[in-house]
Amino acid sequence: MHFEVVQGLFPNVVVPQGNGGKEQVLLSLFPGYERRNGHMYDVINPATGHRIEFKATKDPRGGLFLGHQKYVDLTDEEKTIDFKLFIYHEETGEILIIITLSSEDIARLFVSEKVAEACRAIRAADSKLHVTKSVQLFPKLKYSNKNKKNPLNELVPALKSAGYEERSFEGSSQFFKEHV
Repeated sequence: MHFEVVQGLFPNVVVPQGNGGKEQVLLSLFPGYERRNGHMYDVINPATGHRIEFKATKDPRGGLFLGHQKYVDLTDEEKTIDFKLFIYHEETGEILIIITLSSEDIARLFVSEKVAEACRAIRAADSKLHVTKSVQLFPKLKYSNKNKKNPLNELVPALKSAGYEERSFEGSSQFFKEHV
């Protein structure tokens, strides 16, 4: 589990407000990847097979809706899918930070055995029915609106204290400086 502070790297990449369109914007940060709607992923790199699920939120606590049933009884291959949470600025849409976990991490954090049993029962009754719940990746983060202009002032120390490793952005920032 790691995070990358990207504030200022992509000034022309703005996450749209409302529903829809976010995946296409986020895909632009990953040259070589293609948009696909897989069972547990949004994009794939056809050359490597690497898959990524995108989630975007303006909530510094990592608030998002999670389809729990996707994370029950993961195969070894599904455990390796990256889950990237993009936290963007509430007012400007600028991407501030990218948090990366594996699908296995998501399952460990949010799918208790009790939830897994309920998902299995629902799947057995109706395989098209989905269980979605609002979750927060960092519910204990003491975030105050005083840092609304730059939530990283509180988020970065909280991530480090929770054991997340800070890394430099794995995408091609030089590509964007030249082309975006």
